Amino acid sequence: MKIEILIRFFLLIISAIIFPGIIHGQVTVPGAPVYRDIKAYDDHLTITGYEGGPFINAYANIEGSPYFIEYYCPASLRLNKGKEYKNVPVKVNLYSHEIFVIDSNNKEIIVTEGLIINVSLTDTAGAIPHTYHFSSGYPATDKNNSFNYYQILSDGKLQLLKHIRKEIVEQKNVQSGETRKEFVSRTEFYTYSNGEIKKLKRDKEDIQELMKDREQKINEYLKDKKMNYKNTGMLADLFNFYNSLE
Repeated sequence: MKIEILIRFFLLIISAIIFPGIIHGQVTVPGAPVYRDIKAYDDHLTITGYEGGPFINAYANIEGSPYFIEYYCPASLRLNKGKEYKNVPVKVNLYSHEIFVIDSNNKEIIVTEGLIINVSLTDTAGAIPHTYHFSSGYPATDKNNSFNYYQILSDGKLQLLKHIRKEIVEQKNVQSGETRKEFVSRTEFYTYSNGEIKKLKRDKEDIQELMKDREQKINEYLKDKKMNYKNTGMLADLFNFYNSLE
């Protein structure tokens, strides 16, 4: 009898190691969303009066990722009617420019375009958590419509915006004739001020023209700096300084 109990206990331990979810009545499904340090919602996300589309994995045979960050991250959301939610698991799809969320019923859905206008997404995977801010609702420009999401690099009177679009490119092996598809990123920078959005050249003349109303302060700021206008971090710092002058 004691031997049988010991055998059962041993098998239970082995099962817990191999299939940890069984102990809690759950089994991890291959391809299920990956969670990283996500706690319970402060508020449950319930979309009322809107139709959220069901999630379909349309990218199984495409290399790379359509997402800003591959796994789900906790985010604060603001809806177009002003309501806000916190700690919602979110992925930003930069191929379709859609927001994927886990709703209050633990289902993965695609949110109707135009419903979410602000996303503050926190990546906790690294040693230091980092928050990224995205916003939509800007005037249509180039190939971008008002539902496209822009990453806000500097906020204020003169916003600095980064637009990333993932595209699918087909590559063909000349020798074998085989083809493969992969995601590639196309990045453009814009500014937004007084209701107008403009593509940014990221050169000295273009940027100083935008900031000519604070020319003296800007020149003082740049005096002792080896400014590289192609460096995103340095560019964001310059815009932050300009916006701090207001």
